[in-house]
This record gives sequence, structure tokens and C-alpha cells, in this order.
Amino acid sequence: DGLVGGLNRDLADEARNEKPDTLRLNRLAGQLKWAERYSDLSKLEVFFRNKLTNVRKLLYGKNQE
Repeated sequence: DGLVGGLNRDLADEARNEKPDTLRLNRLAGQLKWAERYSDLSKLEVFFRNKLTNVRKLLYGKNQE
């Protein structure tokens, strides 16, 4: 909760610096991407459901649902 917002603030603050630390900017951007993907459990559920459906199709053919 609030992880994405906090990372957005940290990223914006670092970008506003006169001499931003590019290593920190890249690290924060990576953390933000991860947080956006995995902090919403409904999105995570859809992601893994699709992955498992694809595995099932590969194993048993396209007719299986």
C-alpha cells in the first residue's frame, strides 16, 4: 500500500536534483516497474492465470480450457 506512490515521489525528487544520480534513478525505475506489476493482486492473478493457461495448452493441446 502506497509503495508505488512512494517510489514515484522518490524518482521525481531524484530527477529534480541539480546532479541526479543515474544509478539511483535506474534502481528506482526498476523498483517502480516491479511494484506496479506486482502490487495489484488482481493484475497478478490475471498474469499467472494466463501463464498457466498457456502451459496447459502447450501440454494438452489447444482444445483444453
